[in-house]
Amino acid sequence: MALILIITRTGKEQRVAIDLEDALFHLDPEVNATFTGFPGVVMVNGKFDPIIAARVIKSFNIKDVLKIRPFLRTLSISELDKVCKIIGDIVKREKTVGFRVYVRGAYLSKNTIKNLLFECFKKTGVRISSSSSLFLVIDIVKDVIGFSLVDRKNA
Repeated sequence: MALILIITRTGKEQRVAIDLEDALFHLDPEVNATFTGFPGVVMVNGKFDPIIAARVIKSFNIKDVLKIRPFLRTLSISELDKVCKIIGDIVKREKTVGFRVYVRGAYLSKNTIKNLLFECFKKTGVRISSSSSLFLVIDIVKDVIGFSLVDRKNA
């Protein structure tokens, strides 16, 4: 099961969710796009490659879609101890990346996650730079942690 986080204009979540399902229907007839309850955040899940699905969404140019973040990996909030390994796997080919953290509805603070990430980046040897064109984005939505590697526009 693949997950993609979509950032939309606030108030347009329901319509965007329907448009996303229409756009991705040919990849998976059972695709499900749902409003998370957080303003402007829609989650899409289905049986498809998240990178290919993100390209399809982009090609459809769906009105009010602001950012597309395909999750390369996901964890439960209870699996926080696996974050460093996943980050290492995702960024191992990169010399420099930027990173962003978004926490929605979890009991963890953004600073706790950022401190953990700084430790992980030290272990990987990958430099952090806000001027990088590639960003590792960690989205925490309730009890799901999603990892995306996206361009600056979608971070």
